[in-house]
Amino acid sequence: MKKLGLTFAIISAFSLSAMAQKGVNEAASAPSLTRKGANNISIGIGTGNLVQEILRDAVSLGNNNSVKFTATGPLFFKYENMVDKRIGFGINLAYMKNNINYNETNTNNMGQDYQYNADLSCTTFSGIVRFNYHFMDHDKIDPYIGLGVGYRSVKWNYSDNDPLDINNQNEANVALSTLPSSPFGGDLTFGVRFLPHPNIGIYMEAGIAKGVIQGGLTFQI
Repeated sequence: MKKLGLTFAIISAFSLSAMAQKGVNEAASAPSLTRKGANNISIGIGTGNLVQEILRDAVSLGNNNSVKFTATGPLFFKYENMVDKRIGFGINLAYMKNNINYNETNTNNMGQDYQYNADLSCTTFSGIVRFNYHFMDHDKIDPYIGLGVGYRSVKWNYSDNDPLDINNQNEANVALSTLPSSPFGGDLTFGVRFLPHPNIGIYMEAGIAKGVIQGGLTFQI
């Protein structure tokens, strides 16, 4: 019995030693998040857009109880290729739509008031070429700073169902098309990626972009 117990003790010791060595080897060989040639893809949503907040406040302070404000985004899609352990180049796509829906009152030819529904929307899209600098060479945590420049579009659109003013929509949209807008887009953010799994994790960024704060899922392929 003593010999059997000694045998089990020796086997257990060898097994524990092998498992410990395997853990060390796996940690040593774990891929860096910033390894050269890696492709990083992120999908996220943001908050803190200035135009969105101004429109939201204007609606909430208005006296027309029929006014409703809805927003989509800002939504982000990011792709980055690591050309070096510290440097990555890629593209950032961002989309956002703000919508205001409300009722208006008009008067027909007989002097009678009637209501109609109107809808005003603002859709923005940007495509940014991005440069990222990564501060660490780690397998789970990746802090970085990013700078991007590129294209930006803003489109306003007005529509209503007023049966007596069929030209109103065209006139409104012509007026909206004259609003000042620049095709230049850019961002400057500080971010961090955290991948508890080798290829799937989360990211967060803060700074100058379509959203002051953004975050979502990130993948490495």
